[in-house]
Amino acid sequence: MIVDSENQYFTSLDNDLYSKNFEILYRCNKTDNVIVKEGVKQIIEGSFLNGVISIELPESLRSISQWGSIPSSVKYLYIPKNVTDISSSALIYVKEVEVSEDNAVYKSIDNKYLVDKSVKKLYWVGKNISNISDLPESIETVEGYSFFGCTNLKEVILKEGIKNIADNAFYSCNSINRLEIPNTIENIGSAAFINTNN
Repeated sequence: MIVDSENQYFTSLDNDLYSKNFEILYRCNKTDNVIVKEGVKQIIEGSFLNGVISIELPESLRSISQWGSIPSSVKYLYIPKNVTDISSSALIYVKEVEVSEDNAVYKSIDNKYLVDKSVKKLYWVGKNISNISDLPESIETVEGYSFFGCTNLKEVILKEGIKNIADNAFYSCNSINRLEIPNTIENIGSAAFINTNN
């Protein structure tokens, strides 16, 4: 991939496509193990090829945006300290997520839950889990696509204190055969259980 040097908006380096200032990664054409260039602040949908084994994100990164930004071939992802914006659908395929302890916005719990620092919002659930009964009691909101791709998940017990389940929260969780919703729930998105057939 080569961009004309006179293009005002885009540039290429080592066959990858960036914004002119190298702050946005549009397309990485590497396979296997990818190290994202320091200076990149945003990763968008379609940035990586399916088949990438691992991705090392730079400390400069601020945002992982849009649907499935990280492909399903990536089993583990480390979120650096400066990331302040992760789309609720960006990590839907990743099996395990760890967050820098110095991150001011997000934290991971045992690499199987991604939550906000105050532990009130659940953004992502690990894909290898079969039963969930240990969500922190402080969780109030289950964000959209949190459980997407949890094909092994059979039982979910949501604890007292949860108030909101967003649209698409349990998208395509076809193995669930038991879901306990507490009496504290105030809102369930209209498509919270879309493509969840059991």
